[in-house]
Amino acid sequence: SFPETRVRYWSAYLLFYERQDGRPVVPKSPTGKDVRKPNGRSLPRGDSLSQLAALIQAGEQQGLFQSSMPPDLQQEVHTQNLRFMLNKDIYSTQYFSFIKRLVCCPLQGDVVTEAGVVAGMKLALHFLCNTYFTTKGALRAEVHSWVDSVKALLQASSQACTFLVNFVSQQEGTLYIRPLLLECPTRDVRITFASLIHAVLEVCLKRNISLCDSLLQLLLNMVNQYVSSNLRNSDAFFSLFHEYGRLGTRACEHLLTQNMFSCLVGLLLAGPQLQQSTAGSKWTPGEIPELLPLHLALATAVLHCDLSYARTDDPGETLPPRPTSIVAPEQYIKTPVAVQACISGEQARAYVNEVVWVFTQGSTPPSSMVEMLLHCCYCNRHFSLLLLASLKQYIRTTATSELRGLLTTLQEVLMLEDPLQTARLDSVIKGTNNDGLIGLMRGSHTSDSTRTYQCVKFLVHLANKSQPAKEYLLEVSSGWKWAVSWLQRKMQEHQYRPQQSNVSNELSSSRSFQRTMSAQSTLAEATALLSELQPDSVSQVDDQLDLD
Repeated sequence: SFPETRVRYWSAYLLFYERQDGRPVVPKSPTGKDVRKPNGRSLPRGDSLSQLAALIQAGEQQGLFQSSMPPDLQQEVHTQNLRFMLNKDIYSTQYFSFIKRLVCCPLQGDVVTEAGVVAGMKLALHFLCNTYFTTKGALRAEVHSWVDSVKALLQASSQACTFLVNFVSQQEGTLYIRPLLLECPTRDVRITFASLIHAVLEVCLKRNISLCDSLLQLLLNMVNQYVSSNLRNSDAFFSLFHEYGRLGTRACEHLLTQNMFSCLVGLLLAGPQLQQSTAGSKWTPGEIPELLPLHLALATAVLHCDLSYARTDDPGETLPPRPTSIVAPEQYIKTPVAVQACISGEQARAYVNEVVWVFTQGSTPPSSMVEMLLHCCYCNRHFSLLLLASLKQYIRTTATSELRGLLTTLQEVLMLEDPLQTARLDSVIKGTNNDGLIGLMRGSHTSDSTRTYQCVKFLVHLANKSQPAKEYLLEVSSGWKWAVSWLQRKMQEHQYRPQQSNVSNELSSSRSFQRTMSAQSTLAEATALLSELQPDSVSQVDDQLDLD
């Protein structure tokens, strides 16, 4: 180890600049005899610091350092010093709080004037775009307070709302939209700026909806120009349309009138064409967080459309499903051509595949997307079979650890009560050409027992929640009896180990079945269902339930 007290050596460097208008005069290095202190006393030889001081003093005496700094260089140094002091005072929480109080001053008096509110809006907009959004995160602690202040200004003055719409729609404002809404690497800045634009749209919806037409057109034109190249940062951009559509039927109708649906669907389905017979997506799982608001915006628009034109069967006494993720519309919108193409037209298969693919990337499917599918399936045989075919294909090919979202969506579709419910159950459980769940279980029970178990568990839960599904399952007793016998045999082959209680057949990527408490409960429920049709089979299951 080094001693606490050490001798340290320091090096110093001195730069000499040569004049371009003449030969420089370089002072001679003083010798030990020439080096003297200002009082005339000699310095000890070897004192390098003293020699350096003497060398500088000698240079000053010879006029080497008398020339002043060049004016342009001196001006640059002065400008940088001023900029440093300015930034030091501006980029501080005290200054930010002062500006916010100044912005809110027009709202605090007894009389609120349009001119004062517009002045406050101008100050807030320029300060946020040019200063506040460019600072580091520690200085943006009051971002929600700033959004509330801008909303208060918009609600207090129609002229302030008009100014903000005109500002972001003109050339000066467009210089801020793309950097702050799409290209900014900081997510909270993108979300905050999107919140400001959403506040403008919300106020325009209540006052003059046509005022924000130019703003919506500007945003939609950016989809093809800039969004595709900045998809990694486009979540806040797509959330704008989703949040605006959630304001109600009038907002959705406004978006559909501005061709929002065709614009976003064009981006979603653009790129390499998918094979019509295979399920898949051209997007990667890492792009799901950015694409999810796009899907939600499309689903919200479809939920407000009248799809009665596409019904193939008479609803009879059944009622259409009522959405819970949005405010149920009192009057539906006439379905635009772009929406018809994705529900019953040539783009239906590709659009359904993209929607179902989203369900493979999470355990809980978005409720608005599931409700949109139910809205489209109601009394619509063509769309129902198209959706079920895509779901069955994904259930066959998706990893077993990613099946939960698919099976949850499939359960909701099969529980939809309308004249086509039995047809949907038949398509999923029996299928055509052995493509149903019974055929899948028989084909994968040796090579992929985890997938087979999840299908058995899915049918058990479906039968417990839906009486029509339970009745249909009892009609195909032969296939159901085989599934229960297979699960009994797998439980006998595997011994339950309490120390492996965290093992799950639903979350594991392994293809091998594991005996768990959940599997034990599934076997009991499956046996109970089978006993309603074949009471003699109860004793066989009871013997199995006593095993360790």
